[in-house]
Amino acid sequence: MRRKSVCTSVLLAVTMLLSMFLFNSTVQAAGFEMEIGSVEGCKGETVIVPVSFKNVPAAGINNCDFTIKYDASIMKVLEDGIIPGPIARNASITFDKIVDPNSGIIKFLYCDETGLGNEAIKSDGVFVNIKFLIKQTAPIGFNRIRTVGVCTFGSTYLEAVPAGITEGNLNVIEKQGYKVSGYITPDLAMGDSSSALKSDFSVGVAGTGINTVTDENGFFQLYIENGITNCTLAITKDGFLSRNINGISLTSPNGFTEVSSVAAPIKMWIGDINNDGAINMKDIIEISKVFNFSKSDSGYSGKCDINKDGRINMADIVAIAKHFNRVPADYSI
Repeated sequence: MRRKSVCTSVLLAVTMLLSMFLFNSTVQAAGFEMEIGSVEGCKGETVIVPVSFKNVPAAGINNCDFTIKYDASIMKVLEDGIIPGPIARNASITFDKIVDPNSGIIKFLYCDETGLGNEAIKSDGVFVNIKFLIKQTAPIGFNRIRTVGVCTFGSTYLEAVPAGITEGNLNVIEKQGYKVSGYITPDLAMGDSSSALKSDFSVGVAGTGINTVTDENGFFQLYIENGITNCTLAITKDGFLSRNINGISLTSPNGFTEVSSVAAPIKMWIGDINNDGAINMKDIIEISKVFNFSKSDSGYSGKCDINKDGRINMADIVAIAKHFNRVPADYSI
C-alpha cells in the first residue's frame, strides 16, 4: 500500500473524529475567514486560484476538512496543480487532498498529528494554490468556485472554530491578440493515442510568459500580443524530449496561424525520464528500478509508465526504444 494513500486515510479518519468532537466545543475566533480567490483568463490559459485563511486564532488551526466545487466542464485541475501554501506546515505530512475531476470536487484535509500544536497553522496567508486550465470550450463569463457541504476547522485545543467563507470565481474573458493553435501527440511504437498521453503538454512562446497546456485531444491555443511577427514555440512535458518549433509566422491577415492539425499533429518523443535532454540508458535504468510495478504498488512511478496503462513493463521499454539515443536537435520540423 502506498504511503501517501495511508497518510490520506489517516488524515481522513482523524479529521472525521475531530469533527465529531468539535461540534460539542467551540472557540470564538475573532472573524476567522477562509477566502477562495477570484481570477480571470481566456480559453486555453492556466490560472492559479489561492485559498487563504484570515484572522487565524491565537490557538491556531489544528485541523480542517472542507470541499471545494468548480465547474468541470469549464476548468480542469492540472496534474500536480494542488500546491500547499506557505502557512501549511510540514505539508508532506499534515496536508492532503482528494480530487474528483469528473465531478469538479476537491476535498482538502489538514491535521497537526503532533498533538502539541507544533504543526498547527498559526498565521494568516495562503493555505493552498489550485492551478486550473481554462478549457477551450469555456463560455465567456463568470463561474463560481465555492465550498459544498460542511466546512470544519478546529483549534489546537480541539475546539470548533467558526469560519466565514468567501467564495471565488473564474471570469472567462475574450482576449485580444494574434492566435496560434495546433495539435500535439506522442509518437509511440504501439500507436497509443489516449487522452492521458495527449493532455498536459506545456506550450509556450519562447522569451515571453505566454503559455498554455494541451487538452485531452492534444489541442492548444495561444494569444500573442500584436507587434510580434514571428516566434518560437517551446513544448515540454515530464518524461518527453523537449522540442522547439522555430519560425512561426504571425503575419496572416486573418490574425490566426494553425501550426499543426488533427491529421498532421506535432509529434513528441517519450522516454526522457530523467529530463536531461536525451533518451538513453540512464532512462532505461530509471524504468528498471520500478519494473513490473503497478499503480497500486508502493514506489510506482507514473513517469515510468510510458503508455499509462497502470503497469511498468516491456511495453514501456519498447516505447523508449523507438527514439533511443535521440536528443532535441534530432527532431525534424
